[in-house]
Amino acid sequence: MDYYAASEAGGRILGISVVKIDPILGFELLGLVVRSEHHRQGIGRKLVENAVGLAQQSGFSAIYTAVFADNKAMLRLLIGLDFIPVRMTHRVRADGADIMYLKKYFTLYRNVLK
Repeated sequence: MDYYAASEAGGRILGISVVKIDPILGFELLGLVVRSEHHRQGIGRKLVENAVGLAQQSGFSAIYTAVFADNKAMLRLLIGLDFIPVRMTHRVRADGADIMYLKKYFTLYRNVLK
């Protein structure tokens, strides 16, 4: 696992992302957190964009992540960055919340039928 931080000029950490890079299973954004007083300032977006860039530079064809279905802010962010839902697991958390799995593809599939 690799950790990336967004910080102020003084070194105070504002947000952290965690990625898992596996040559067989792929590139996964495992987690992202931004200090509550810095929400909606673009920090989470920059951390996700950084993970996407790392996945592309590393030669992966996609990046994937999992988000609790009630985390509307993260879902909006990911969908706004062209992640698409690929599956869902139901009743995972103790309160019954579901997990949504999302993926962003870097290569476009072309229609081979003409």
